[in-house]
Formats: sequence, C-alpha cells, structure tokens
Amino acid sequence: MAEINDGVAVDPPGECLPDLHAAHRGPLARNPPGARSTTPVRAHVPHGAIGTRVLTTTTATAPVAYSQPDVRVVLLQSLVAALLKHVCSDAMLPVFGYLGGHASQRVVEGMDMHEQQQQQHRHDYLQCQASDFVASERAVDTLLNEMPAETMGSLERATLLFRDRGLDCIGWYRSVPDAQDFQPTLADVQRQRHMQRQYPWAVGALLAPPPPAEHAASAMADVAPLVHLFRVVPSFLADQYDSAGNIIVAPLPPAMDIASVVVRVPFAFASRAVPDPVLFRRQQHMLMNTLAESRKAHALQQADNEHRRAACAIADAEYDAFLTDFWKSNVVELSRSIEHDFRTLAIHKVHLKRQVADRVRALASLRTKRAQAMTGATSEADAGVHRQQIEWLLGR
Repeated sequence: MAEINDGVAVDPPGECLPDLHAAHRGPLARNPPGARSTTPVRAHVPHGAIGTRVLTTTTATAPVAYSQPDVRVVLLQSLVAALLKHVCSDAMLPVFGYLGGHASQRVVEGMDMHEQQQQQHRHDYLQCQASDFVASERAVDTLLNEMPAETMGSLERATLLFRDRGLDCIGWYRSVPDAQDFQPTLADVQRQRHMQRQYPWAVGALLAPPPPAEHAASAMADVAPLVHLFRVVPSFLADQYDSAGNIIVAPLPPAMDIASVVVRVPFAFASRAVPDPVLFRRQQHMLMNTLAESRKAHALQQADNEHRRAACAIADAEYDAFLTDFWKSNVVELSRSIEHDFRTLAIHKVHLKRQVADRVRALASLRTKRAQAMTGATSEADAGVHRQQIEWLLGR
C-alpha cells in the first residue's frame, strides 16, 4: 500500500471504519467565525510501475464554516488503466462514472517548531483507496446535442453495485479533452458540492486521455499528469435558507471564481500482484454501454432522416466507421489486456508452486533430522535446534 503522509511514517492501513457513515450523518460542527484553514496538505507519492514522485502542497484560504475531513486518495494502477480506457472509448464527447473503494482513518504524528521549541502535533485524516468504478450511461438525446449528460439514477445504481461488493462510493469522474482542461466547470463544482453533502469524503476526478503511442515512449509511462482530483472548500457547503426555513437551491452564478471554492486533493498510486477480475467486468459493462448508446443514437438519426436518403446514407457510413474504430481500439485492446493478465497470473502461479515445493522439501529434511535425533543419531542439543527450526517454518 502506498503511503500518504507529511514525511512521517504511517502505520499500515487498518480496517475500514465501521461507523464511517454514522460519523458524518449528523449535523456538521461549525468552526469559530472567521476561522481560516492554513494547514498545508502534502502528498508523498512513492515510485511505482506507473506515475512519478509527486509532491503537492495545497492551502485552503477561504473561511471555513463547516468542518470536513482531510481526504487523501490512493488509486490502484489497474483502476487507473481501466479508467483511461473508458476515457479513450469516446474521443469526441466526455464520459462519466463513479469511483468505489474504502475509507479509513489515518494519523500523522510529527514535530513542529514553535517559538524555537519543538512541539509534537497529531493530525487525523481520511485515506480513500479507490479500487472499483462504474461507468454511467449517457442520455441519447444529450449525445445528439453534443452536450452529454448521464441518465437519471446513475448515482443510485452505482452505489448499489458498490454496496454489493462491500465498498463505499468515494467519488465521481469525468473525462476532459486534454490535461490543459483540468479547471473544473460550474457543473463540476455543483456536482462535487452535492456529492460532498452526501459523502463527506467524496472527491471529483478529471481524467485526460493519454497521448498517442507515436508521440510518447509509453502511453502508460506516467499517468500522474492525466489525473486531477479536487474537492470544494467546506465554506461552500453551507446551506442558505429562506424566511420559512427552507433550503434555497439556486444555480451557481456564472461569474463565480471557481478557483476560490475548489482545492486539489493529493493522491498516490498502489499496485496489486494479481489483477482484480471485477475491473474486467466493469470494462465489459462500459463497452456494452458505449455500443448501446451508439445504437440508440443511430436509430434516432435514422428516424429523423427517414425521408432523406442522402442523410441516412451518411449516418450509416458514420456508424460503420464508428464500429470499425470501436473494434480496433477497444475490443482488440481488451483482448490483449486479458492475455497479459493471464500471463501475469501464470507467472505468479509458477512462483507460488516453487515456494511451496521448497517449503515441503525443507520440512521433509527437518523431519528426517528430527527422527535421527529421536533415535540417538544426533545429540539432544541438535534435536532442540531442529525442533525450533520446524516450529519457525510452520509459524511463517
């Protein structure tokens, strides 16, 4: 597991908080008026198979009206690879989805210099490990207008799927054309605000497609610049009420300074020896969603152009080109990914068999020596040493 800390060693990850939902279900505590959060948030990202060492420092300077947990995120490499495949499935329009995983409490202890004296400090934060995702289906009418939006109930369906696996919904994601468009939009801010009110640990993720293979040595060599995580500041979560005490739900002002209400979230990458088979099923479901969307959109185009043969022919040609490109860039690539996962699993299986065989031979040798010791072939002291070796091997 990758660690995220302030340069201080952190204990190994513990169990998921059993009462995490209950802890944030009640009213949020208010800070003193005018209080400002000036504690820098740092992320120490170790080297891995993908990604590079990143050190991000973010300071929230807006007045804090509601307390929110300090959140840091760990992304599985296999999950990031699957998300980037989803991003690449549609190079023209954005795709959407939700992230699932576990949230657990962490503690960082260290020393601060205060008035030329060292003082020990203790900082609690929530570490979210993202290990699963659910791709949202986009409404067909929004696709035709080139302003895609997910279908109603996407969040509820994703939450149920995560719950079946014993996971929490820890955020959502959206694709952007490239890494230069990582500035959240008003819709992103409104969506993240809604998510943080339901799940205080939730994060928003903006994902950019990797560069073409011909312009990069390896498309997956460094994915850290392709991922941007953010949250809204706690003061932006405060509700506004009318004279009757009802919550005012109003659209965000178009001229709002987005940079003043969002903060970046530090993240790190982690890896697993064996790929999670659930991610393969998620990718398969994502590809089926893409095919269903394209089929419905093509049917609507044919219905609109029923009496215009030229327009129907153009729509058919575009749909055929889409299917051809979809097969080459997604289905074939997924098949290669499955073959790679099977080879990786076979290598681990051979390695495990070798370890088991070595352990069995060592136990057999010690058993023979013990039998010789019991018959007087060796001294009693040697028998005790062999007995300790057997107990040590069995206890590993």
